[in-house]
Amino acid sequence: MLIEPNDLLSIRLIADYSSLDEQCCGTGVQTEGGTVPIINALGGVVGSENDTYSYETNLNRDNPNEIDDTGISAEINYDLGNHTLTSITAYRTNTQFYDSDSDFTSAELLESVFQEVDISTFTQEARLTSNLGGQFEYMVGAYYFDESIDLNSGIDYGVGTRPYI
Repeated sequence: MLIEPNDLLSIRLIADYSSLDEQCCGTGVQTEGGTVPIINALGGVVGSENDTYSYETNLNRDNPNEIDDTGISAEINYDLGNHTLTSITAYRTNTQFYDSDSDFTSAELLESVFQEVDISTFTQEARLTSNLGGQFEYMVGAYYFDESIDLNSGIDYGVGTRPYI
């Protein structure tokens, strides 16, 4: 939204939001390695190298991936004649939850590789720009950045991990 109450002042407000809620990720089998018989002996199934592009994976549970992003910013410009005073204020959040069956087999080996992230970011910029014309122009300003990150991540091993090892 652009607001111009007069010829000297302009205010631009921007807001955005995006969301992702998917079941992510899997992998096809390129080469059947030496661990496939072990995984099969534990009751697990691994895809076949003969069916690399089948778009099928052998997982024993869903793999949620959820991301929400929000942001808001305000840019204010004030014409002082030979100078322009600008203020840009912004706030952004990002939350993510990811939990993967990362052994990509139906065996309970790496049962959960998870990550939960909450990020909050605040920025403030102030600057004074010359509008003198000619060869000499300048800009002075300050910038402030504050970010908070909360992260919880880990690996949960399944009941098949010990026999597999």
